[in-house]
Amino acid sequence: MNILYVHGFASRFDSSSQKVQALKTIGEVSGVNIDYSMPVNEIESHLYKAILDNDIDLLVGTSMGGYYSALLGAKCGIPFIAINPATEPRTSLARHLGAGTTFDGADYFLTEVVVSGYEPIVNDSGACGLILLDEGDEILDSAHTHDLLKSSYCVKVFKDGCHRFSHINESLEDIRMFYNRAELVYGLDND
Repeated sequence: MNILYVHGFASRFDSSSQKVQALKTIGEVSGVNIDYSMPVNEIESHLYKAILDNDIDLLVGTSMGGYYSALLGAKCGIPFIAINPATEPRTSLARHLGAGTTFDGADYFLTEVVVSGYEPIVNDSGACGLILLDEGDEILDSAHTHDLLKSSYCVKVFKDGCHRFSHINESLEDIRMFYNRAELVYGLDND
């Protein structure tokens, strides 16, 4: 299984991260670095290219990466896992408007034009997604996310945890089972 891992806002792809290392136990993991100060359509094109270039079978994203995993999963017909996903980027990104610094020290400038280009997260019962949430998410309201997405997707909530998601190892079997069901339902080829 080829997995594309999509990192969150002000972060970068880190092949040595705990989430990526855990996902490597169930498939080949690739990733790209995303500058979330770019317009939505440019980020989408960048990720679409990565999907094609890496023959992706499963999208996995955290926070803003979860938002884009849901978006591209629905558009491309690819199963996705959204971990503590941003559901209303216009609201959650608004606190980062202007100049800022990423977690690894790079500068960014996020404009109102970019933030206003976001729609709410894809909430489509025809898409194939699994939502993983930590109750202890200090950035996004996990109860709101659960209530918003439970009618369209399978949603699993873990006690405690944090926005970075503390339960990736406990989630691996759920991810495997979700992908195996998706493979049966959607006729995916797991070569």
